[in-house]
Amino acid sequence: MKPFRWTIKKREQLGRLLEGEMAWYYRGYFEELRACSEKVLAYSGNRRMVFVGRSAENIFDYLTGVLEGTPSESSVEHLNISNRFEHIDTLATKAPKRYAALKQHFELIGISPRQLLHDKQGICFVDLVSEGFTFDRLYEFVDRWCNDEGIDKRSVWKKIRFIGITMRTKNSPNTYRWYQHTAWRDRQLKIEAMSISISPKMWRYMGNTQAKVTPTNRPDSWGSDTLLLPPRDQNNLKALRLAYHIYRLGLQERKKK
Repeated sequence: MKPFRWTIKKREQLGRLLEGEMAWYYRGYFEELRACSEKVLAYSGNRRMVFVGRSAENIFDYLTGVLEGTPSESSVEHLNISNRFEHIDTLATKAPKRYAALKQHFELIGISPRQLLHDKQGICFVDLVSEGFTFDRLYEFVDRWCNDEGIDKRSVWKKIRFIGITMRTKNSPNTYRWYQHTAWRDRQLKIEAMSISISPKMWRYMGNTQAKVTPTNRPDSWGSDTLLLPPRDQNNLKALRLAYHIYRLGLQERKKK
């Protein structure tokens, strides 16, 4: 099942939820967000952008506005899952209902392995990255699903790209690059992976301190009916107002062009 998230493009459905205080953001955030969003759009290579978890949700909100009314309007999708440490083989064995719920979530947004085989556009998973564990779990999930159904995984991986948003550091030969330490590096699958660096301030804000529109969705929640209910926590509502404001900024940016 797909967790609930308000559709920010439908102002009439949000009503009075938009009345009140927005979530806090630091001065200069919108400028950095715009610059990062432009890079994500460029690095996507015209693939559908699937924003994983909640960290990069404002990029999703901004690009939703930028692309509205264009041929690429359907090229942004939100995959609200959080899983850094739960290995997929363990999940499939010990919690098959959660594993099945994750499959259903992918199918509902059109990114199952079988759907991707017939997808001319392809997708890129986008998320903030430190060590890349979330992308490792996504790799394990897609890989096992291909095995479950006897699907040619190499054909599927040609449709997928990973974009990791990293914290900017001084560049050197010893700089840690997450994609050089992934679970798929030695599988000769030639999976595309790349990085976009942002300021430490922006990375920590989006990844650690920012209020989010929805609650986190870890494996112990997958398949729960509570995911279908709109959150009413004040922090979620403040984040919703910020998300809508950012969406409107994206709309204004599109109209300038």
